[in-house]
Amino acid sequence: MSRKWSISKQIPSCLISYGLKADGIVTLSVEECKMNLQNGRPAILFGYTASNAGHTWVCDGWKKHIYDDGNCYDYLKMNWGWGGDSNGFFLIEYPMSFNAGGYLFNKNLKMICNIHKL
Repeated sequence: MSRKWSISKQIPSCLISYGLKADGIVTLSVEECKMNLQNGRPAILFGYTASNAGHTWVCDGWKKHIYDDGNCYDYLKMNWGWGGDSNGFFLIEYPMSFNAGGYLFNKNLKMICNIHKL
């Protein structure tokens, strides 16, 4: 866990060193995330807890579940980078938050999307 916003700000330049490019850092948008995933592109997400502990993780999947009563819900698949701990699908609710590894990430949620080859 990091308290430094600057670490996440360095990701776009780090991607370039691997021959990749991204659109930059934007506020987390579920619709934008889903569009990237439908095009085979994962998104890098990051956010903070109430105590300002920050973390960066990867969103690499999406699914919609339609229940018998007709209600449908979106789920995003997260890879938290903790050796598989807490990885899986997370229900998208508003206000948006992600509870993983004993942390509740619900502040300043951002994403790096449209990751593609240079």
